[in-house]
Amino acid sequence: MTFFEQELKRIVDAGCGINTPTYAARACYGNLGSDLVAKMQFEYPKTVGKYSTVSVAIMNRKEGVVDKANFRMRDVWGVKHVVNSNFPKGISPYIWDTGDDIDWYVYQPTSDDIIKLAESIRGYIEVFDRKESE
Repeated sequence: MTFFEQELKRIVDAGCGINTPTYAARACYGNLGSDLVAKMQFEYPKTVGKYSTVSVAIMNRKEGVVDKANFRMRDVWGVKHVVNSNFPKGISPYIWDTGDDIDWYVYQPTSDDIIKLAESIRGYIEVFDRKESE
């Protein structure tokens, strides 16, 4: 399991709403009932290698992407204060892929951070989750 898949598993385990997850190619997939599937992955919206967003796409198996939402870690968690003189005002959390190493840059999210992110994602997924009506 890659670093990205391990971090996605933390979000799934915290209750993001993806049941029966499958991890592949740095992404997490889960059935939402009927013909809908959720795909969750980390993305870098601006700077290559600076993964600051978790994207969740809702896909129809027959018709493709139905909807997609991006959860910026800064929006969900805010700026995080760290004990590092290079960041006196704090840092916006992100995963840094240097090509040689992949890890959280300066700030390591806590269990509470992961739960907060999972709750945000769950609210989105619940709009499309069809299991209850089957």
